[in-house]
Amino acid sequence: MHLSVERKGIMLNRLFFLAVTILAVAVLGAIVSAQNDGHISAVVNKLSRGERVYGVSTYDLSLE
Repeated sequence: MHLSVERKGIMLNRLFFLAVTILAVAVLGAIVSAQNDGHISAVVNKLSRGERVYGVSTYDLSLE
């Protein structure tokens, strides 16, 4: 399959534009998520404010 030089140039331009767009979306998404003040977990959020947290321990406390 032979493509003309002009057609190859158009395909490379589209590929470059796609790569730049994906990179820009990734960078902007990282910036927006880094600006989030809250925590994913409500427990971590409460602990960071110095509040008490109550719950059930599900850890294995056996000596084995």
